[in-house]
Amino acid sequence: MVGNDNNHSEVARLVAQIEAEYAAACAGMYGLSAGSARHDVIQARMSRAQELGEQLIECIGEEAALPLIVEAMDSASRHKVN
Repeated sequence: MVGNDNNHSEVARLVAQIEAEYAAACAGMYGLSAGSARHDVIQARMSRAQELGEQLIECIGEEAALPLIVEAMDSASRHKVN
């Protein structure tokens, strides 16, 4: 169904954005630029990831969204090591 495809695409987009924002925040805290990253920049990335998580919850419900959010954050935090 078209509606389901659109919903799936929106979910995928939100999860990817959560991962990207969290990865950017992690890079600011632990990456090569850790010493120069400003707290407000890291906080803005974390706030944006939270907003995206709230949008995902609104889209598919808390029970379905929370595991996706956790996985996105876990995946993003593993990227900082590589």
